[in-house]
Amino acid sequence: MKAALFEIMMNGKLCRQSLNIYFQTFISFFGYYGTLYAATTLSGDPHINFILSLVCGIPGTFLYLVLPDRIGRKATLIMSELVLGISCMVGIFFQYYQLYPTVQIICSMAGRLVAGVAIKTCLIFMTEVFHTPIRSTAVSIGMVAKCSSSVANNCFLFFRLSA
Repeated sequence: MKAALFEIMMNGKLCRQSLNIYFQTFISFFGYYGTLYAATTLSGDPHINFILSLVCGIPGTFLYLVLPDRIGRKATLIMSELVLGISCMVGIFFQYYQLYPTVQIICSMAGRLVAGVAIKTCLIFMTEVFHTPIRSTAVSIGMVAKCSSSVANNCFLFFRLSA
């Protein structure tokens, strides 16, 4: 593990690619958890909204099976993170002002749909970027991005409880 970590840090190109893919993984998981938590605060019944947001992950998996072959993995990642970001921003705006509950639910569902696509694309990139001797170490470091995005989404709860 020590040699693999050293190899990642000493190789300039590999280090830049690693930091990029770790950042993309963090953003994808951050959006995934953000849309998951936001689904329960939408207008209407929180249980139905939560179930609707989870059901969107199923077509997201099938979308992932089609998009990378048709438009490429890089374009799939860019498109899915753009749609995820836009749906989060629009959803927050409408949720804050309590406008158009249907638009809130659609934004949340669209975000959940493409969040799964972004996560799966990041995981495929991780396995492609790193060669076999360092792959397990590099992917394990990448999973730290998953844990840190989960903690980052819960920071507002920690601050609210401490105040």
